[in-house]
Amino acid sequence: MTRISVIVPTWNRRRQVTSQTEALLATQTMHDFELVVVDDGSTDGTTAALLDIAERDDRLRVMTQPHTGVSAARNTGASVARGEWLVFLDSDDEPDRTWLAAFDALLWPGVDLASTAQRRRLPDGTTTIRVPRVPGAAFGDVPTLWQAGSFAIARTLFNDVGGYWSGLSFSENTDLALRVARQHELYPVLAVFDTAAHHTVNIRPDRYDPARRLASAQHILEHHRGRLERQPALLATYEAMAGVAAGRLGDRRQAQVHLRRAVRANPIDLRHTARLVRATATR
Repeated sequence: MTRISVIVPTWNRRRQVTSQTEALLATQTMHDFELVVVDDGSTDGTTAALLDIAERDDRLRVMTQPHTGVSAARNTGASVARGEWLVFLDSDDEPDRTWLAAFDALLWPGVDLASTAQRRRLPDGTTTIRVPRVPGAAFGDVPTLWQAGSFAIARTLFNDVGGYWSGLSFSENTDLALRVARQHELYPVLAVFDTAAHHTVNIRPDRYDPARRLASAQHILEHHRGRLERQPALLATYEAMAGVAAGRLGDRRQAQVHLRRAVRANPIDLRHTARLVRATATR
């Protein structure tokens, strides 16, 4: 069995994903991996370019599907993966040469999750570091950095929780994490981590798209409210996310509903009160 399957969804990023693919295949110091790239309905020649690379390196497998989103594409890749471990990567991320070796060093028998720190390159070009941490009671206190490129998950665990929720394009890793936490209550999930960063994530402006944020926040609130209530501040954060996004989309009534819930969930955070005041102000 292959040690690690790297799964990359892509859509109309031919230049970025071909450059990333060639670099991954040529430079990783850990060699026992396969690369599954899922073309999510691209119209820019992505598939043809990837198939050209696949002819030269049989570790690359190319899948295609109609455009149905990042989560569905990751599930497609996972469904054909041969690896014992799954690692998901966005098609414009920049892994170091040691990226997979860092995961490999953590993947001892009995481990279900492994994560590493990440560099985050913001739209203004500045870089920050995010490290794995214990995320709190809602997440079962399982220490993992739930960001693409920063965690490896045993394929058996991924299948047990049902993979990604296919309709999500934002907070999809949070949803996955919350379902892993639920599974952790059925059998212990062992997670290990490395606080060193081994890849760079490019934070894109579309991350802040209000429609995506609203849909994702409402999904998390609908399907995981019971878990979020274990961390009132986190529950308030998702209510506020939904409220702010609704406001930016011009739905004042929905904005007010979510922001009132945010204030009730965490009344000591005055940011939520300030948002509610702005949302209810006469215009």
